[in-house]
Amino acid sequence: MRRLRLGLLAVLAAVTTLAVTASTAAASTYYHASAVPSLAQAGPGDRAALGCYDGGVWTPRLIGSDATTFTPTAPPGYYITSNRCNDINFIVGSTPGNTNWSALTRVCWVRHGTCNSWKSVPWDGKYHVIATDVLDGTRFRIETHWPESMWGSEWNAKVAY
Repeated sequence: MRRLRLGLLAVLAAVTTLAVTASTAAASTYYHASAVPSLAQAGPGDRAALGCYDGGVWTPRLIGSDATTFTPTAPPGYYITSNRCNDINFIVGSTPGNTNWSALTRVCWVRHGTCNSWKSVPWDGKYHVIATDVLDGTRFRIETHWPESMWGSEWNAKVAY
């Protein structure tokens, strides 16, 4: 009986290890942010941008469709700029295997109810500036339009502001 319990515990431990390893691998391949260097790897001119990028937040996983998508989706429904970044930066993530596309993205200002012009942001693992010289404390949302090839696919993005 003791051997049976020890055997069951060993099997349970192995299954748990496999599940954690699989979920960790899936998460690390989903975001594709490895192209962003660390602060230690950066040259002197890159340090300010990396400080900004270090504070970036991931959007939730959403499904691409023919409709435009606003982020963030959770209350209060907007981001607020900080003194960490002078610009609003956007990096696109996608499910593995569908990497040859670009999203149309623009910043919409909550206070004025207006939006900047659309910018094409490629899926390339790099941050792209989508609004420049933004004042601290500005409330904004990001609107994204996905190409037809992404309809039905999961996606997410990281926003540094």
